[in-house]
Amino acid sequence: VPFSTDVRQISSFKEALPLLDHIPVDALVIFDLDDTLVVTRDESLPPALTESLLPGLIKNLQDKGIATVVLTKTSIEEALGKGRAGDLSQEALRSKELLDVGIDFSKSFQEFVIFKSLPPSEGYYPLLSKGIIYTNDVSKGQVLSAFLEKMKGRLQPSVIIFFDDRLNNILDVKKAAELSG
Repeated sequence: VPFSTDVRQISSFKEALPLLDHIPVDALVIFDLDDTLVVTRDESLPPALTESLLPGLIKNLQDKGIATVVLTKTSIEEALGKGRAGDLSQEALRSKELLDVGIDFSKSFQEFVIFKSLPPSEGYYPLLSKGIIYTNDVSKGQVLSAFLEKMKGRLQPSVIIFFDDRLNNILDVKKAAELSG
């Protein structure tokens, strides 16, 4: 059965709370990272949450058994360490940044998966690490489709909810969800 799809614009996660309170346990909730969950500020400051309610909202979803994941356009070149800061790769830094603000997406997806069925960019493929999916500049819809295929048997969501600050990403994921359904 294909997913029915609906795109809604919200200005705050508070507007989504009534919907999120009533989604089925087999739902998948996807968050964009930059400018949706966190805002990167001056490099000398750590990223800040876009809304203070996010750690509690995500933990509540996870406590109900609802799968949550990040889908970000961060490049794998950065994520695998060419953009090092101190001893941590960019991938480890992104996970640590979220942990520092009280969000842990590895609760839903602890595995490390490289999506070799997708095209590489500069020798790197999209990947999943600690609940964060790095697209490596492949479209978010394509990467979501590969993720759903890889998780088939373990994850078969009846509902997919995706939060992103860019309409083109939302429409791309909407199309992929319709085709995957």
